[in-house]
Amino acid sequence: MTQAETARNARSRGGTIGLQGRRRQLEIAREDEAKRQQLATDLLDGLNRAPSAADRITAATLAATVVRADRLRSAGRSDLEERRLVVQLQRAIGMKPAPAESTAKPSNAATAGLDYLREKYGPSTDEAAR
Repeated sequence: MTQAETARNARSRGGTIGLQGRRRQLEIAREDEAKRQQLATDLLDGLNRAPSAADRITAATLAATVVRADRLRSAGRSDLEERRLVVQLQRAIGMKPAPAESTAKPSNAATAGLDYLREKYGPSTDEAAR
């Protein structure tokens, strides 16, 4: 089989031809490894305690799963199973999302209606007199 025939066959299968494709694969692998390492480090730093061996394994697995899910999504493929695994791994390591920071003052159900009316119509005459 000639080199041209081999190239044609590779193209028909959707494969990457030559050294450039292999270089790109290695470049992507290095990029993904750097992302995994950084994410695993961030996860372990966020534990606020000394990580155990199981924590390190879970963080590395979680980081690899997140990077893989991102790669699948960017390629237009489903990442549903990877995202489910991410949730399971987060529970295993005891991770909880940080509480949302509110910019508004906290209100409760008893004053919510009054707050709305104050915003819409201004202070009441009693409040304005004070």
